[in-house]
Amino acid sequence: MFHKNVGAEVNLALAQENYATVWAQGHTMAERTGDSTTNFIAWVVELRQK
Repeated sequence: MFHKNVGAEVNLALAQENYATVWAQGHTMAERTGDSTTNFIAWVVELRQK
């Protein structure tokens, strides 16, 4: 007998529903502050100091 994974079905339904609001935006920057280059350099420097 085949048993359905209800949790997975719910997750897939929500993913399809929210696809347009999140993934269909095209290219956007993830940075909340600053720019990607400056943030990356700061992150590498922080890691090297540990």
